[in-house]
Amino acid sequence: SHSPLNLWTTASAAMLPSLRRLGAVGYIARAKELGRQSLLGTFHSTGERFDAILKGMECVKVEDGHVECKVLVTEAMQNSYGTMHGGCTATIV
Repeated sequence: SHSPLNLWTTASAAMLPSLRRLGAVGYIARAKELGRQSLLGTFHSTGERFDAILKGMECVKVEDGHVECKVLVTEAMQNSYGTMHGGCTATIV
């Protein structure tokens, strides 16, 4: 009783060890190797780098010229005004 999204995410996640051996674990590299639909689901950081702040972000829609993600703006992502820091926004884009 898996949804197509869950099956695709599971299949693409199973391929990540092979991609890691190629050094291709980033979002752009994954899309290039597996297709843009592989980006659907939970964001996976490349490690303890700048994109680790996006842990928990979920990509819910990928179309030509449009990507839709959901993310809870945690305290670590906020600026002094309590809104998402511009650097975090730039990391997402």
